[in-house]
Amino acid sequence: MKKAKMRKLLLLILILPAMLLAGCSKEEEQVVLESVSITDAGVQMKVGEEHQLEFSYLPSGIERPAAQWVSSNSTVATVNADGLVKAMKEGTATITLTATSQGIVLTDECTITVTNVEATAITLSENTLELKAGETFDLHYTIEPENTTVKDVE
Repeated sequence: MKKAKMRKLLLLILILPAMLLAGCSKEEEQVVLESVSITDAGVQMKVGEEHQLEFSYLPSGIERPAAQWVSSNSTVATVNADGLVKAMKEGTATITLTATSQGIVLTDECTITVTNVEATAITLSENTLELKAGETFDLHYTIEPENTTVKDVE
């Protein structure tokens, strides 16, 4: 019986460290930001319009990264801290997203193309007019739509 107790004790001494090691878990791997992507590849806008940019990120289970938006040409398109773009004048601008999470910084870009709002109609203040030699008259006009960006009239 003494031998059986010794075997059990020896077995316990050999198994106990293995059980302790098995019970200790490795440190959990930290899940970090892997990628960010602006959901709009390219945006076409008319002067005066606004467009909300959004972005996705992976892995999606992490806390939403902090985002910073910047326009390469704010005379063409501005962007606010929330990704709202406003078309200012005809041209092209690149909007850059910088996303930061747990010290990881990733970027993505989107091209904004802004075009003018074309006139659809011109209305004159008078359709017919009779003038005698030497008389003058100020003829007025209205361009539609009101937000037309090109208002040159000859």
